[in-house]
Amino acid sequence: MDDELASKDLSAHVVVALEDPSHIHYKDLWLESSTGAEQCVLELFSFGKVKDAGAELRAMLTTAMWQKLQRLTMLTLSCQERVLSYERIRDECALGACGEAEQLVMSLGSLAEFSIDQVKQLVVVQKCRDCRDVYNGERALIVVGSPVASGQEILHDLQRWQRKLGNDML
Repeated sequence: MDDELASKDLSAHVVVALEDPSHIHYKDLWLESSTGAEQCVLELFSFGKVKDAGAELRAMLTTAMWQKLQRLTMLTLSCQERVLSYERIRDECALGACGEAEQLVMSLGSLAEFSIDQVKQLVVVQKCRDCRDVYNGERALIVVGSPVASGQEILHDLQRWQRKLGNDML
């Protein structure tokens, strides 16, 4: 991937934000972006996963951006499930060897706590300290089919949890 050519359709401040290892929230930039390639890339980084990046979008990403998208995908998985196999991580994040899955998990150390079982090739999510942006229908999605964490889904889950607690208390 030619990093210089890859990011030519993106403004300099967007490239900096997408490559910054500590920056994981992009919804504000996505809402400020005009239509076009930059909007699509910012939508992908706000709500998408590796599998949402088609060939055209992937060609626009630098190596650092691709690695960031892999980290964001892993963060999404960590917020959804508590036990993940190396195989699932490798598949969802487009990784090669098992060692890459371990490295990716360890790269999220500031965002989540994990325990790694190398023998069983499992990752147990102990705690998530942060999560991805939440989609609330602010504008139409172009790249991401249906984001995992939409405001409506979170509200529905909280209402279901409230009903369950109410029923368990009776």
